[in-house]
Amino acid sequence: MAVPHDRPDSLSVGDIRAGAVLLESADLPIDGVAGPVGLTAAGFRHHFREAMGVSPSTYRRQFRR
Repeated sequence: MAVPHDRPDSLSVGDIRAGAVLLESADLPIDGVAGPVGLTAAGFRHHFREAMGVSPSTYRRQFRR
């Protein structure tokens, strides 16, 4: 299923990792994490789950610093 409003062709593991670091360390909502990574919130959720195996919210609960 294609996810609109994102940039999958240029998305990198580093982008997802940068989002993970923000989820761990910042009190930003998912929209606030997705923007700096260059994705919409829906695109970030989709690609994050695909890459990390869990949703951004679940990741944040598990790895919050």
